[in-house]
Amino acid sequence: MEDIASFILDRDDSGMSYFGKALNDPKTLVEMAWWTLKGRDALNSISEYFMNEIKNVK
Repeated sequence: MEDIASFILDRDDSGMSYFGKALNDPKTLVEMAWWTLKGRDALNSISEYFMNEIKNVK
């Protein structure tokens, strides 16, 4: 939690937050949007896949 708060609130020497820098980088912005929209479902799908594979091996 501290890492996240620091990323959002702390500022570099120029006074810009690290979060602000991330939002200004198109590649990072797209990655953040993907994780927000698809990340949870993707991780759940991967988890389900491996759980099924483990069941099949048993």
